[in-house]
Amino acid sequence: MSKSLHFGDVVPVPFEQIEERLPAHLVLKVGENRKAGPSQLSAETDLEAVRAWLKQYEDDPQVHRSFRREAERVINWLLLEVDCPLSAATRDHIAAYLTFLSDPQPEKRWCAKKGLRRTDPAWRPFNRPLSAGGVEYARTVLGNLFGFLRDMDYLTGSPMPFRRSNKPLTETSWAKRQRSVPVATMNIVLAELVKFADAELEKGRKRERERALFVVRFLANTGLSCAELAVAKLDDFDTVPDSAGNRITVLHVEGLGARKRQVVIGAAAIDALNRYHAIYELPNQPGVPVFLNLSGSNLQSRTSVDQSVAYRVLREAFESVADALTDRSDLSLAELDHLRRTTPQSMRRTYATLCLERGIPFQHLQVQLGHRSATSTGNHQISDTISRHRNLSNFQL
Repeated sequence: MSKSLHFGDVVPVPFEQIEERLPAHLVLKVGENRKAGPSQLSAETDLEAVRAWLKQYEDDPQVHRSFRREAERVINWLLLEVDCPLSAATRDHIAAYLTFLSDPQPEKRWCAKKGLRRTDPAWRPFNRPLSAGGVEYARTVLGNLFGFLRDMDYLTGSPMPFRRSNKPLTETSWAKRQRSVPVATMNIVLAELVKFADAELEKGRKRERERALFVVRFLANTGLSCAELAVAKLDDFDTVPDSAGNRITVLHVEGLGARKRQVVIGAAAIDALNRYHAIYELPNQPGVPVFLNLSGSNLQSRTSVDQSVAYRVLREAFESVADALTDRSDLSLAELDHLRRTTPQSMRRTYATLCLERGIPFQHLQVQLGHRSATSTGNHQISDTISRHRNLSNFQL
């Protein structure tokens, strides 16, 4: 399938250099799979469309880097090996590319030693052939990319090769496959973080420990992203009545694509927020950020802390717990390794998994997480909204 074009000294380049360094007639070419008519994206080129896809994951730098890597690999391969822009890729092309991943040849063109800077001319997309797991991961990411471009009316269809599965993907099995943290493990993590915070006496370290506990507990009990947590203010909270006249706490959130939604905030998340803000002796004032810097200086400025801080705090919290448990028998070595790789996206997956396991209706969960497939209907009945508030308000970890 692959037919190398031998563009002289043209070699694969990092995603951010493709427009500048690869042949323009290929980079800007409109492929046969490009959908005619209006699109939900403002993208004029394939690279602009891919940037729109990547933008969804800016709140999780690790996921963003991984997805960008898979995108730049397939775009380079399509352009340099089969003279084909992304919007002209066929199922045969993608099938051939997935085979290529297990043996990227010619090696000199596609592989280089690990650790080179992306600006180094010797940089290449690979440092070795991918394992079966690596190929499977690439397949999953590409399915996500092409599915997005299809759903946004940028492509007429997805070129991903059809793969038959004997096991149907149920709502719960879908969530379980997403690297969620088991509830028993989460309870151990939260117990350790509480222990760290309670034992700390020095003021600065106390705030650091309490902030770590808050980030993990609040994200695990709400399904919010780091970006949404970073910009949340106390006056974004509200209460709404359920069918029995009880008041349910919600957080008004503006997610991806400026889509607004109400995120139900249960008792555990409220307790986490109250405990965290108590160390700053805060009055409940409009404009006060939910997520504070350690000094609390943004209480006066009312400025939000960058989402990357929330990402770092969560990663360091899980790593600190894994380190503390290394010499104990609470968790296996594999479970400890899993903790060290936990990200904010893992928290959303954990929340999704536990909600589904506890019988929360799938459509209620989709609205809570701000998934486009749920909000695109645009017309949830008031009775359904009340039911969603009641169901999710009882969730706690």
